[in-house]
Amino acid sequence: MNPTDFHTLAQTLLKKQGAAECRTAISRAYYAAHHVAVRLLTKRIGASIGQGTNAHGNAMNCLSNSGDTEVMRLGNQLGDLYSKRIRADYYLDRTDVENLGTAAGYVEQARRMIEALELCSRDGERLDRMRETIRAAPATKHLLRG
Repeated sequence: MNPTDFHTLAQTLLKKQGAAECRTAISRAYYAAHHVAVRLLTKRIGASIGQGTNAHGNAMNCLSNSGDTEVMRLGNQLGDLYSKRIRADYYLDRTDVENLGTAAGYVEQARRMIEALELCSRDGERLDRMRETIRAAPATKHLLRG
């Protein structure tokens, strides 16, 4: 499955404008960006991100410790979007994530993140520099194979 399909679903959900749709759009937008990041880190960098709960933190840590200014910023943004996803999925008393404008903003943020990650994945020299920096960083060196 292409992880950007989650983003397409998020955009579709926003058209219904309901509370559940806004919450689910935020969740799907996060997962689209997360899975694009994981694809870059595992397929292009060679990191072993893992599965389940640990994969979220491992992906953010690898991005944040990549040494690439833009990718490090994307790691922080992924962390912020993760917290919004948690709020949308678990904190039903938090109605801010039911606002169409708020949800649309997070979906747009995910789109920009995906675009930047996909652009990065096509730059071999950039990926080589990131791989070496991730390998050298104490917080992430255990995530690189070989």
